Amino acid sequence: MKLALFSTLAILGLGKCFADDRMTQEFVAAVYRGNDTYAIAGNSAVGAGGAIVRAGDTFLTPQGAYVKVGDTFLKPSGGAVVSAGGSYVGTDSALVKASNGSNLILVGSGGASIGAGATVLRPILIPH
Repeated sequence: MKLALFSTLAILGLGKCFADDRMTQEFVAAVYRGNDTYAIAGNSAVGAGGAIVRAGDTFLTPQGAYVKVGDTFLKPSGGAVVSAGGSYVGTDSALVKASNGSNLILVGSGGASIGAGATVLRPILIPH
């Protein structure tokens, strides 16, 4: 009986972990301005430029901590990125969600960000 209960709770916990991937995936694709492709595992995303770890509504990144407040992501450098109706508008970027399917596709002036499964492909950003 205890084994069945433990197994059920473990499976539900894994389901919760994978359900949270969408929030991490959208953060990496739409808000974070790193130049890498990221692999997502639970509340973490790992790319060549470092790791991003989500702790509740805080995203710890190589660039500092981003905090989600409602539909707004506060950036560590000041400023914010606001999510509204499938668009993400920030002080240095704007992206629009271009898909409603299981894969996340965001298109902006700097290129497209694509979330497919546990991977987020980010455009290479050229410094000005």
